Amino acid sequence: MHILLIRFSSLGDIILQTSVISWLQSQYAGDLKISFALSQEYQDLIKDHSSITHLFKFDRKKKQSMLEFSKEIKKIHQEEKIDLIIDLHGTLRSFLLRKFLYSIPSIVVDKKRLIRWLMVRFSFLPLFNSSIIKKFFNIDLHVKRVPQDFANILLSPFYGKTNTFMAPVKSKKKSIRGEYIVISPVASFESKRWPVKNFAILIDLLLKQPSLSLYNIIIVGGPKDDYCQEIKINDPRVINLQGKLSLVDTQAIISEASLLIGNDSGTSHMAEAQNVSVISIFGPTHENFGFAPYLEKSQVVSVNLWCRPCSTTGKKKCFRKRHYCMDLITPKRICEMVVMQL
Repeated sequence: MHILLIRFSSLGDIILQTSVISWLQSQYAGDLKISFALSQEYQDLIKDHSSITHLFKFDRKKKQSMLEFSKEIKKIHQEEKIDLIIDLHGTLRSFLLRKFLYSIPSIVVDKKRLIRWLMVRFSFLPLFNSSIIKKFFNIDLHVKRVPQDFANILLSPFYGKTNTFMAPVKSKKKSIRGEYIVISPVASFESKRWPVKNFAILIDLLLKQPSLSLYNIIIVGGPKDDYCQEIKINDPRVINLQGKLSLVDTQAIISEASLLIGNDSGTSHMAEAQNVSVISIFGPTHENFGFAPYLEKSQVVSVNLWCRPCSTTGKKKCFRKRHYCMDLITPKRICEMVVMQL
């Protein structure tokens, strides 16, 4: 069996979708080949995955057409027959790719779009703002839910022993000495970001905790996340690496952390995939959507409000005068969680 998985983006989603690979391996063992199609900028996440035979990289920056991209896959298909396409993305782009590869059978993940829309549209109703919805509609931790969806389609048993994957770290950056906590203020959409000023207050509180006196604080963020520079704390224990690291280097830093504190974003999933616990802050989105952290020591921070969730992805701006779902989460509360955990 040769299976092609499609998931173009983004960082966190690609990491989470690798849980399907471990499930497929449990079903087919040595008789399985897996190829993966993704956007080129995310290749470092899984390029060294021992179970991936071919990695197809879609180049969006060069405006590569989906027709051109499909021809690359067809060449491999002619040499090593691809038996099945599993579309983990379910977007127009992945739809077009499947159509250009029409001779290969395909199935598409059920992303629970309808039920997520209902949870957003009717969040004020108890049914759509509680654990009832999670159980009734089989919305669970993503690393379990997605393989479960395919178990129903492929009629294969689901054992629940799935895990996410991060490529082995091959960074040239030297490890940071001693124990440290990673702070990741980033998120793809502004409404998903806990205020940067709160991260600054939190760092100041952490530095004052006697039990954390041996811990450094490392701030990470991508080249475009300039708002991270608003955290101005003059302390040798605080190192701001925003914009200074490649994706691989960021992996290397996170992989050796004692804990990561961040928003509902890709860096939290990156940490868990390397067995690093997280404290994940959820605002306009909801942990019951299936993206909550899954490690035993990881924790979710959120507040229960009638207006929450107001968005499935966090792209939508807050319609209230005050961003309550974020503002009501205090630095003191998170600091206490860190002290309890470490």
